Amino acid sequence: MEVRDRVCLVTGAAQGIGQATAEALARRGGRVVVADIQFEKAEQVAAGLPATAMAVHLDVTDGESIQAALAEVAARFGDVAVLVNNAGIGEGHLVEHLDEEVWQRTLDVNLTGPFRMVQATLPQLKRTRGHVATVASLAARIWSPLLGHYSATKAGVAAFSETLRIELKPHGIGVTTVYFGTIDTPLLNAGIADPKVAGVLQVLERARRLGLSPLVSAHDAGEAIARGIELDKPAVVKPRRGFPLYWVNMPFQRLIGRVSANVSIEMARHVSSETSAEDKVGTTM
Repeated sequence: MEVRDRVCLVTGAAQGIGQATAEALARRGGRVVVADIQFEKAEQVAAGLPATAMAVHLDVTDGESIQAALAEVAARFGDVAVLVNNAGIGEGHLVEHLDEEVWQRTLDVNLTGPFRMVQATLPQLKRTRGHVATVASLAARIWSPLLGHYSATKAGVAAFSETLRIELKPHGIGVTTVYFGTIDTPLLNAGIADPKVAGVLQVLERARRLGLSPLVSAHDAGEAIARGIELDKPAVVKPRRGFPLYWVNMPFQRLIGRVSANVSIEMARHVSSETSAEDKVGTTM
């Protein structure tokens, strides 16, 4: 889809992949909303973008925060046309020593956060016939020690996003699922400084030396997401060597998508007719 002059909201956009995506969308003329729980950093990013932009404080774990941010965006920019679900967290823990609080927090940010964002913006996305891009990970397809909780949330994000594509197609809304490998971001650098994940990082470094998992810059990751939105790609995979992991189950998923297309259309019509009937009842009371 053409992003020029469209309202593009990016969560977790104060740094890393989110900031790079905001910059890539701004270079394409999008009206970018830099949404982050770190509001001061978000303001700095918005001020440096080469297009009309604004910053909003947004916590994807808090429904009231999401609604307040969307109200602020609507008042200044109008309806959201592009939603990029990027906000995410991750730290290394053995399952044996994993605090339930850390498990729940990772789940709430990485998986329930995109769910909240999609539900909150869906009325606007229907009006704009917009696009949703959600950052999963190649960790959804391949698993490493110390990252079980992170991989579990990213596998859930991938399943959620792939399902969303089928359900939202009748509404003219595009959906892109993003599968990244190792990206050079502050989150990765924080992990490097954590002695608990030294073993995993040694594995990643060995894989990079063998050419299996080259380090991707945040700039390239942001460009890939923006390009995926422009071309309405069902998936963005970086590095490209990660494509085999993505394609393992894609033939089956595409078959399900084709078989389910008519069901999704009928369900959308059914829900639409029910909503119309309720509106009429409400009007006559």
